[in-house]
Amino acid sequence: MTNILRNRLLLLLLSLSVLSCMADALPQSTSSQSQIPRPNADPNVLNPNAPSQGKITISLPVSAATWYTGTDQRIEWKCEGTLSNRVAVDLWKDAKKTVISEEVVTGRTAYKLPVAMQEGTYELRVTSLSDSRVLGRQLVNVQLAKIHIISSGDQLLSGSFNRATWVFQGDPGPVRLALLDDKGSVVQIIAASIPIGSGGTGSAPWYMPKTYVPLNYTLMINSVAFPNIQDKFQNVHIDPLKIKVAEQPIIYWMHPQSKTPVNEEMHTSWFYDEGIAGQVKIELLTSSGALTIAAGTSIGSGGKGSFSWTYPGEYCSGGLIKVTSLSDPNISSNLVPVRFANYRLPGAPDTSFHGNPLYCTK
Repeated sequence: MTNILRNRLLLLLLSLSVLSCMADALPQSTSSQSQIPRPNADPNVLNPNAPSQGKITISLPVSAATWYTGTDQRIEWKCEGTLSNRVAVDLWKDAKKTVISEEVVTGRTAYKLPVAMQEGTYELRVTSLSDSRVLGRQLVNVQLAKIHIISSGDQLLSGSFNRATWVFQGDPGPVRLALLDDKGSVVQIIAASIPIGSGGTGSAPWYMPKTYVPLNYTLMINSVAFPNIQDKFQNVHIDPLKIKVAEQPIIYWMHPQSKTPVNEEMHTSWFYDEGIAGQVKIELLTSSGALTIAAGTSIGSGGKGSFSWTYPGEYCSGGLIKVTSLSDPNISSNLVPVRFANYRLPGAPDTSFHGNPLYCTK
């Protein structure tokens, strides 16, 4: 009896195993492949077989706008009928992409152009992140920042202060201002690094180097970080500081019968540039040597000076008057001759002269 029950149990287990294998061999149900989309499915999910929807219009910048390196630029667009407002903003040039914004939904963004950005024509693209087939395009021209010197100053006198002025486009950063000589060599660093300015203009004071002969210089400005962004203002003519002596009056000699040399009262006047200060020395240069008229007297005020002195009668050969700055002996005046007329005859008109002086010893 026990064997019969055992055999029936084994037969039942065998039958269950066969039924399991048959179930595995049956074809699977295809109901999952024909599921109806859920009513609340995400409408922003792209169906690649459906046509693209909507458009993106870029309103800023305008077509073919110029962007200067170093500047901040606004970008604005409008999405109409697109699956979503999520977009990416990029610049393209020669199949190379510069990412401006990976994802933005506000319809606007900003971009600061690197100062070292390559010049050329770029394509600005605003691309839908829900459907890359929907995008707006706009061409922009990128140019290097520019600097242009418009004035080197008003009064270009040696040793005086002045102000250079420039305009700029873009933002090249801090600038360097230098003065070049007629051979192109730097003779003065006016400013090693100063702010470019604001609102498109900038300026800086500068000190004219002392020179004793007229020279033509070149004023140069350039970006500190990018020296190729530069400008030159040529033919900056700097005049040396000057003292100019006015013409002297004529010296008239007495009639020879007086047998007395004439010591004529003289009044020497001059003009000078405001950069000169202190005292001056006045000399009479004669064939016998230099005669000091004044070892030191005030240069004057308001650009004018004068000095009264007595011309020694024994120097009848004449001479040249010279005025020299004591603070800078390299600054001296033009040489003005002392002019003579022959005897003034007693009772005769001033224009009537006769003979030569008798008592000239030098």
